[in-house]
Amino acid sequence: MISTRNDWREERAVLLAIACALIGLCSGGVLAADEGPNICGKTTGQLLKACRLEARDDYRVGTAICLNLSDGRVAKACMRATRKARSEALAECRDVREARDEVCAELGPGPYDPVIDPANFVSEITNPYAPFRPGTWWEYRKQGEEGLERIRVEVLKKRREILGVGVTTIRDRVWLDGALIEDTIDWLAEDRAGNVWYFGEISKNFERGLLASLDGSWEAGKDGAKRASGSRWHRR
Repeated sequence: MISTRNDWREERAVLLAIACALIGLCSGGVLAADEGPNICGKTTGQLLKACRLEARDDYRVGTAICLNLSDGRVAKACMRATRKARSEALAECRDVREARDEVCAELGPGPYDPVIDPANFVSEITNPYAPFRPGTWWEYRKQGEEGLERIRVEVLKKRREILGVGVTTIRDRVWLDGALIEDTIDWLAEDRAGNVWYFGEISKNFERGLLASLDGSWEAGKDGAKRASGSRWHRR
């Protein structure tokens, strides 16, 4: 199945923003409930600070690398790239903060701490907004400023358990002008009410054909990460 739309990427981006906004999984923890009434807002503030510190830390490391380049022209180009990366990272911090603020406005100021009962989940995902039946696949293509982006989403037959819940495994790969730049495994499950829950992912990022990082990878129940129920995937 081939589509020229990028719907899956949009849905996944929204879900990731919701997950981070709700639970602070990007920092590996959440604030204690006794630190004030607006826990959601405080979580957003702490994670914004962490995001900015990470961007500045990467900038300092990048600067140190550039300083040790003996070719002056290469060193200048390195610094330009390092400054650009810092600007983009800080802009992303602001975007994610806005997404978290929107979620807090929807859910209220309380902490996010859902209780997962494996008996409340079903074996297959039948939600009409997320028809992830094993064996199905989608492919999207988009011409952007950097080149032709191709995205292939496959619902694998392989299953596993997370926190006692049997989850559906989805593989999402992205190519830019034919070169693989991302290979992600997502884990989703549907509850008896028809809501689809996001239980984590393994995200492999590639540069020039080599594995560059596993940034964004997480699993519910590990290092403070929790589950997120995608608002666009609710039946109600």
